[in-house]
Amino acid sequence: MACAGKDLGVAFDDVAPSIEALLKLDEGIDCTVRPETSLNEFLAAMRGVAVDGDDCPALHRRFAVHGIHA
Repeated sequence: MACAGKDLGVAFDDVAPSIEALLKLDEGIDCTVRPETSLNEFLAAMRGVAVDGDDCPALHRRFAVHGIHA
């Protein structure tokens, strides 16, 4: 993983693999984790700005865990 402090895009992209690694190492769970929003949508939501005509910022969107195999 890259240093999160150097590039916000790199840090955002590292979240899903980090969750995957933690679930595998701590719980023995193999899965795929993907963000449910883009970096631009995430930043807009943090600023309280609507994206693409969406009246509600994407604060409810998180990361989705798929294909869980214990």
